[in-house]
Amino acid sequence: MQLENEDAANFLAGPEGVLDGYLESVVAREIEYRLVVELGFYIPNSKVGNYCELVLSDVQDIEYCFEMGNIAAQIPFVKCIWTSDSQFYLSLDPWLASEPFISEQDAAYFTAKHAKLTVSRRSVPNGATFR
Repeated sequence: MQLENEDAANFLAGPEGVLDGYLESVVAREIEYRLVVELGFYIPNSKVGNYCELVLSDVQDIEYCFEMGNIAAQIPFVKCIWTSDSQFYLSLDPWLASEPFISEQDAAYFTAKHAKLTVSRRSVPNGATFR
């Protein structure tokens, strides 16, 4: 299944989204002078597919701090919205997940002009451990 922009935001924030899943990978790179961020999520309890690949293009803002102690930590809260100015917004550590807007207190967030989400079924990688 592939979704873009507002549909991707609605899926990720919904019951089959990344809540209670695990952030498996974050890759940032520059393509044609624009920042692209790819996020991979393992979602063990989803009926739709257990792996989500999110590709954010024309990334406008990132506030994400990698910490060794948080590798494969479960995602307890998520805020994902398509903003009124047509941007994709994802926070993996929102101040209040129920707020339908961007808050200055949100942390671990990504903002981009375009989002493409691919949901699929994958086997768990050998040796993968999730807490």
